[in-house]
This record gives sequence, structure tokens and C-alpha cells, in this order.
Amino acid sequence: MKVSSYLMDSVFLLTTCFYLNFWCLHASAQGQYVCLGSPIPDAYVITRLNPNGCGTYNARQYIEPVRDGMEICLGSPLPQGYVITRLNKNGCGGMGQYIESPRDGMEICLGSPLPDGYVITRLNKNGCGGMGRYIEKPRNGMQICLGSPIPNGYVITRVIPNGCGGTGQYIELVSNGR
Repeated sequence: MKVSSYLMDSVFLLTTCFYLNFWCLHASAQGQYVCLGSPIPDAYVITRLNPNGCGTYNARQYIEPVRDGMEICLGSPLPQGYVITRLNKNGCGGMGQYIESPRDGMEICLGSPLPDGYVITRLNKNGCGGMGRYIEKPRNGMQICLGSPIPNGYVITRVIPNGCGGTGQYIELVSNGR
């Protein structure tokens, strides 16, 4: 029996009910186990893995609605508006990631998307399991790292050979006469 794409794309997940030996549809609640390979709805993340429960060779994963400061599994979708702030080698069956909403002056992990409206201001080779990046909202006259996006309305006014772990650059607001 084919399940309609509408159901697969909505908040309904297809899970296997082995004790009844047929397919069941469950609405996503506060949290639930789903079979590996099941689509993950928007605003949900994988928080636990279980090697048993979905048949002979399939693992189960526990999904929950995303919230600030939670640990998710490596491979879980990263919802828009969140960044990875720490790694945990003992979490989630081998690698966990802590996620938070971005804020000024925080460190995020290399590989975490740079949130809109932020620039990279420092690198930390010991941060976040190998490389961390400090992010801030842009300000007039601040130093940012080479490779950080130049915000709209700003220009590079100076390059610093030893800044930001290699090369840094100062940004200033565009003014008349420049």
C-alpha cells in the first residue's frame, strides 16, 4: 500500500508496529521513536539512537521538537535559526552536538552555519573539538577574520597580517567622501 506524499510531508511519520505486524501512522507528539530513514519533520531533531526496535537490521531514532540548549545527534537536521556550540564525543551513540540560538559574542563550531547578520571576529583552535569561531553583530571599526562576510554598508579599511589567526581586516561603515 502506498502512503500519499501529503502524509509523508506533514507532521505524520511512518513507523513500524512490529507487535501488530503492520504499518501504522502516528502523529508527532512531544517526542517519539521513528525508524531510521523515516523523514524528520521541520522543527524536529534527532536526540537519541536505539539499535533495536525497527526490525532485524533497523535502528530507531528519537525525535523531539527543537528547543534552545539541547543536544542533538550527529546527522540530525539543524533547524534554521540555530548554531552548533559544543560537541560531545559521548553523546548520542558516539557524537552529540549542542545547539543554541545565536547571540552576540558566542563561540560556534566550525561547520556550523554562520547566522545572518553576524561576522567572525576570532578563531579558537582549541574550541569546539578542534576549531571554534566567535561571532558578533558588526560594529563600525571592528576587526573581523578573513573569509567572514562583509556586511552591507561596510567596507574594508585595513588588513592586519597577524589578526584572527592569520589575516584580519578592519571594517567601517561607508561614509560620504570615501
